[in-house]
Amino acid sequence: MARRAQPQPERAARRQIQPVPLTMLERAGLEAGDRVVDIGCGPEGCYARAAAKVVGPAGCVLAVDVEPEAVGALSRRKLARQLRLEVCAPDQLPAADESHDLAVMAHTLHEVREIGGFLGEVNRVLKPGGRVMVVDWRKVDDGWPPAKKSRIARGDTQAILERAGFEVETAEFLDPSNYLVLATKVATVLEVDLGGDR
Repeated sequence: MARRAQPQPERAARRQIQPVPLTMLERAGLEAGDRVVDIGCGPEGCYARAAAKVVGPAGCVLAVDVEPEAVGALSRRKLARQLRLEVCAPDQLPAADESHDLAVMAHTLHEVREIGGFLGEVNRVLKPGGRVMVVDWRKVDDGWPPAKKSRIARGDTQAILERAGFEVETAEFLDPSNYLVLATKVATVLEVDLGGDR
């Protein structure tokens, strides 16, 4: 779930073409006091740190990644008290059932191998009416990793979320490299048939 390490100048250039985390979180309706899980937070934790500012001390942000190195790098930053870090598998989120208002997946979904099980777990930890926000790479050849064949098209992301018990509200291209999908939990994981992975 962690982003692959890139040389410092390349990372800085890449950030210039990525959506601004705070703007995306505002689009998702994040508010003070909310509980957020940032899945695949990476070593910089841009979305987790932005979310911690929005939710404030009354809220909570759980930032998780499968890579211990990513969580370790993020832990060395000055972090808000309401931001908790964990290393975990994508289908074993360390959160109680129906405990979070928003799940953030920024440039993560394309790296998940077992998407059905993963989204079932996301569904489990979201409250009824909770939201999921996916920001990911468009399925185009833009000269940046990951390769086009490894990316998930926006329409496929919509379909996958709908099969996992979410109702898609927004699905749009943000720029030549990124798209946004916002969806709301409308069914529990027990009420949906996730079928096979795509």
